[in-house]
Amino acid sequence: MSMEKNILSPFEGLPEDDKRIILARQAELRMNRPKKEVRDLTNAEIAELEDFKEFCELNKIESSKRQASKSKEDFIKWRYENQRE
Repeated sequence: MSMEKNILSPFEGLPEDDKRIILARQAELRMNRPKKEVRDLTNAEIAELEDFKEFCELNKIESSKRQASKSKEDFIKWRYENQRE
């Protein structure tokens, strides 16, 4: 089973635009690692994607490039305020 399938399976009900945003964030997480590191997502990164799914559902994010980057800022603030225990 591919990592993409593992990441998206909890997000089956989301609109395609939200899935694209999640996949873009997944790719960004991978790009920020040193090249020597394994490219599988860590549990923390998977938890962040799950939080992002909840954030998307709560805010019904529209998918446009400008909105996506604004959404990322909002997501960072939201996640900080609602950190997992």
